[in-house]
Amino acid sequence: MKKSVMMLMVFSLAMLSSSASIAQYVPSTQFGLPEGAIARFGRGYINEIMYSRDGTQLAVTTDIGVWIYATNTGEELILLAGEHSHFVFSADYSPDGKTIVTGSWDNTIRLWDVRTGKNRKTLKRHGYYGISSVAYSPDGKTIVSGGADSTIQLWNARTGKNTKILTETGKGVNSVKFSPDGETIASIDGKNSVGLWNARTGNNIITFNPHTEYIYSIAYSPDNKTIAIGGMETLALWDVATAPQPLKEINAHKDRVSSLAFSPDGKTIATGGWDSMLRIWDAATVQSIREINAHNGAVRSLVFSPDGKTLATGGGDGTMKWWDVHTGENKKTFTGYLGGNYIRYSPDKKTIAITAGGLVHLWDVSTGQYLRTLKGHRGNVSPVDFSPDSKILATGSADHTTRLWDINTGQTIRILEGHTDRVYGPVYSPDGRVLATRSRDDTLRLWDASTGKNIKTILRDNESMNFMFSPDSTTLAVGNSNGTVGLFDAQTGEKIKTLRGNTDYIYTVLYSPNGNKILTKSRDGTVVLWNAHTGKEIKTLNIRDKVIAAMYSPDETPLAISVNRKKFSLWDVTTTQLLKTFDGPKTRYLPKRYQTSSRHAVGWPPEQVRSVSYSPNGETIAAVRHNETVQLWNVGTGKHIGKPILPLKDDPPDGTTDVVYSPDGRTLATIQIDNMGSTVRLWNPTSGRHLKTLKGYDNCANALTFSPDSRTIFTVHRGGTVLLWDIPSR
Repeated sequence: MKKSVMMLMVFSLAMLSSSASIAQYVPSTQFGLPEGAIARFGRGYINEIMYSRDGTQLAVTTDIGVWIYATNTGEELILLAGEHSHFVFSADYSPDGKTIVTGSWDNTIRLWDVRTGKNRKTLKRHGYYGISSVAYSPDGKTIVSGGADSTIQLWNARTGKNTKILTETGKGVNSVKFSPDGETIASIDGKNSVGLWNARTGNNIITFNPHTEYIYSIAYSPDNKTIAIGGMETLALWDVATAPQPLKEINAHKDRVSSLAFSPDGKTIATGGWDSMLRIWDAATVQSIREINAHNGAVRSLVFSPDGKTLATGGGDGTMKWWDVHTGENKKTFTGYLGGNYIRYSPDKKTIAITAGGLVHLWDVSTGQYLRTLKGHRGNVSPVDFSPDSKILATGSADHTTRLWDINTGQTIRILEGHTDRVYGPVYSPDGRVLATRSRDDTLRLWDASTGKNIKTILRDNESMNFMFSPDSTTLAVGNSNGTVGLFDAQTGEKIKTLRGNTDYIYTVLYSPNGNKILTKSRDGTVVLWNAHTGKEIKTLNIRDKVIAAMYSPDETPLAISVNRKKFSLWDVTTTQLLKTFDGPKTRYLPKRYQTSSRHAVGWPPEQVRSVSYSPNGETIAAVRHNETVQLWNVGTGKHIGKPILPLKDDPPDGTTDVVYSPDGRTLATIQIDNMGSTVRLWNPTSGRHLKTLKGYDNCANALTFSPDSRTIFTVHRGGTVLLWDIPSR
């Protein structure tokens, strides 16, 4: 088993596996799936929580949609999702509980039938910008929305007609709320101003700037007389009639007050903060009644039940909790509201680990059941690695530590300390006896995996080093920024020898599958093949063309790919012979919008070929140009396969295209990435035929990973979910 620490493109590619026969997944993984998806891992980041007016249901708004629960049992009833094409930021129940309105960053407002989950109506008027907040009026006749276009808009809830547009002077509208009597609307804008508006006429009653640097939350008292405002650490109460003079202002939290609510009787106020605390206050005196360390992260949203006996909170730790207001007891916890950055599949194919900030979430692959969250790191977690027996997970973090976890209990087995800066992804040796960690502190450390003892600390120069264990786990090859490659005894950490041939930063260090050779690629443009046992140089490929990739073919032939002004070429490193030259596609193949670009010139000079990928089965090559088109070639014939793969019509001109082959080389994934998201498309590389477009709830994929059997693919989405997809027949 090969181990290599190399970042591929902008997303993590971990080796995954998935059973061909899909097991019976838990119901929550099947609600509201995008077309073509098999299962969902995670429910999305929590944005808002709300009760139906009669208290029988609770709805959790996440980036992907709205989850609805029965409050008497905690059962998940339905997911309202699949229509919005971007994050869902806000939602509200109609007074009769039959409809939910949602506002999304896709610039639409949608009305949903709560019983059937169907989208009844779509409202559009906010133009180019997203919608951040929506609410029903108490009588259910009007919907108010606030958007990034700096407007507050009123809608007829029955017809969907836009009845009024209120123009704000601020930088977007972050929140809108009806007063309990429906007479006024309160808003927060991007300039941290609070506006009060006449709900009937749309006239501005008053706009003022509270005495706080930022405003994060706002709520009306049940008697309409007071508004509570949450700022940076502060809670302020304002008399609606006499604003802008505050009645009371206190320091409520140690960080921003991200959420707040009055109890139904108006006697208490609940606040949630980024300091993870839930606090309950006497509304008359603003004295603290109770404080609860509610979440392992920010309290993102909170709401009282209509009877005032329960508080529901949503946290940045991926949980939603119900609390007894009078005792502070945690009555129930719901998990799975999680994000994802990196994916790793256990070698036994039973568990998937997904990192999210400083947490790691474990899921059962066969059922989609959330298992547990590994908590302990005080900084973001880098890519992780399972031990070969799948019993232990190693994690490195920005908190300078590496942790080893028992995946069955979620407990930390030991903490490896010694690095003085961020620890990048740890790597197990193939036999599981040694763990290697590299850090921004300019060191690479070897650890005894069973005892946690630091075997050796290897100093390096100022730039990152790439390293790889030999297949038999006896040796560690380390590429340095000065062009040398050090071979170290993996058990003792002692240096065996230094390979000197390249003269600059080593980008690639690869053992051949049989462990007999080492292939290195350097910034100096050379590719060197070494005898892994003797350390002697076998051959050096030194050509005028720019070498952009080095790899082994399926029969273990060391190869290199170079690019020049009009073509790219495939070389045999062992003989330094040119195997094949591939001509670039002509401009005439491209639609007009791709023949010119404000960012890149069109043509085929060196700067136009951004990346080239060689299929694992050695049959095809995919090249990406700077105008983001992808072209496929047959390695045997050197001929083009199909037409160039173009960015989608709606993809931004300044996006970036990357390509990933499935392990068997029979499927190619293209991913068009920009600041807002990306689209994944699957292709048959031998014919150029389009197989499937993978569109998640928000159409945004941070990462994608094929299973080792090449039959399924995982996509990680910014909305906080991981989706599993079948790959169509090729």
